[in-house]
Amino acid sequence: MKLSIITVNLNNLDGLKSTIDSVFRQIALDKVEFIIVDGLSSDGSQEFIMSSKSKISKILIEKDEGVYDAMNKGAALATGEYLIYMNSGDTFFDENICGNFINELATEDIVYGDAYCQTEAGRTAIYDGNHNNIFTKMPFNHQAVFTKTELQNNLKFKTEFQISGDYEFFLRAYKKGASFRKINLFVSRHKLDGISVSNPVRSCIESAFALTSHYPAIDLRDTEYFAKILVRELSCIGRNERDKLLLFLEHAANPRRSLHGRAKNFFKALYYLILVSFRPSQE
Repeated sequence: MKLSIITVNLNNLDGLKSTIDSVFRQIALDKVEFIIVDGLSSDGSQEFIMSSKSKISKILIEKDEGVYDAMNKGAALATGEYLIYMNSGDTFFDENICGNFINELATEDIVYGDAYCQTEAGRTAIYDGNHNNIFTKMPFNHQAVFTKTELQNNLKFKTEFQISGDYEFFLRAYKKGASFRKINLFVSRHKLDGISVSNPVRSCIESAFALTSHYPAIDLRDTEYFAKILVRELSCIGRNERDKLLLFLEHAANPRRSLHGRAKNFFKALYYLILVSFRPSQE
């Protein structure tokens, strides 16, 4: 079995160096295809990539339409049976991860493990993946997921999303009957400093939209993630920010301005979440 590792980068030279070093340390590197997609970085990343090109299988440097567009481009170049995204700043848990996964002789569409996460403040946490939680939150870290390359290229990430495109992808795969399996393996280490952390409201909105688009019968009050986090975040913002969000809702209700033609579901999800943010907490 060959495994494709895809690294997407844009102006994150320090993170890119860490990721490339982590990949090069893998013991089973001879069974790995390493692909880097850079979105025309201007911080020295391009030069560093080219200085390491002898150990990199494929390099694509061109403008993209966002992280999910770049990740799709990487998948299109992959020839391994499975692929994993280890984007700039992400690293493997140790040097045995690729070999351990290959030895699993996996056949499922999506195979995942756990992730070791670190906050900017230095606190650490373990993300215990469980695909049975898919209706309440992103069930695992994408840095800890091995996906069949054929499935990834057939479904692709939807580039309309800025933050939750990976969650929407796994929801779509689940709905289409993709098989999932958890393996007893810490796969990755990464810092909790991405856009989903820095912009939790948008993250929740996109995730709620993804969930209700594919499963419109879901009652968001039954979820453990979206309502609680979005309510907490909305309760902390001022009136002006709420007014801006309500204006956004007004635009989202117009089908001509909708996100791929499903503004009605999006509007319902957002409107509900804003309403519950003004209810007294039950905790």
